[in-house]
Amino acid sequence: MKKIICKRLVFLRFNPFVDTGGDQSFCLAILDRHNNGIVISSLHSRDQTRLYAKKVLTGKSEGQELSKEEKEAVIRAQKSWMYFITDYFLIFLTLNFTL
Repeated sequence: MKKIICKRLVFLRFNPFVDTGGDQSFCLAILDRHNNGIVISSLHSRDQTRLYAKKVLTGKSEGQELSKEEKEAVIRAQKSWMYFITDYFLIFLTLNFTL
């Protein structure tokens, strides 16, 4: 099994809609040491919740434009510390939560 190294990880909560209460939506940026990775976003509204995943190469979106919140999560991830995810998916990290 191949080892995956996750260098940067940031979780950012936000409220994209004025008609919903609280910060129920989120972005999760997961990047390696070359700033390649993925941004996973969940947008929660009164009627539905949508989940999106966007590829990131060298700190920039590939193929799809990043939202303001996704860009912020990527920027914060680029400034965060090194974390590791091993073959056994044991996670040794301290998350950078914005609550």
